[in-house]
Amino acid sequence: MIHHNAICVAGQLFDLKVRLQVGTPQALISIEIEGHEPMSCKMDGTEWQEKSLIRNISIDKGKVRIIIRILHGQVDLDWLEFI
Repeated sequence: MIHHNAICVAGQLFDLKVRLQVGTPQALISIEIEGHEPMSCKMDGTEWQEKSLIRNISIDKGKVRIIIRILHGQVDLDWLEFI
């Protein structure tokens, strides 16, 4: 489980982009962003990849907590960003 805290300087719509590598043929991750229902994403491939996991999510100004859980398989996370 990965916990990440961020500060949003202005409330608006964002995409959540990550750089990751799947260490098994397939993986399933859950992404929880404070104030929103958890979302699941299926991942595959063995190379490092950049992906937009969530698009157009509304984030309010202030502190934001993000939790990423690996539900199945293995995933290495390099970074995440809201764009």
